[in-house]
Amino acid sequence: MDELEPTPDLADNISLREVRFPTRMKKALFATGLKTVGKMREISDDALLSLPDFEDISVAYFRDTLGPPSTDSVRPLGKKLS
Repeated sequence: MDELEPTPDLADNISLREVRFPTRMKKALFATGLKTVGKMREISDDALLSLPDFEDISVAYFRDTLGPPSTDSVRPLGKKLS
């Protein structure tokens, strides 16, 4: 199965298992119980920084690649950020 590139266009309900992230970061996310792109967008920077192996650069990476939380809870596939 090919993994999806992390972009702001990904729907909130996409499983994090389907998205290409560095392995170390992916393991840290799974350890928290985060399962979807939407939940990843909603978690605070402070909560991310409290994870093992997470640093400012890791948080910046996720914010840059996934974008902010959507306003309608589920960003439909193909919906562009304005």
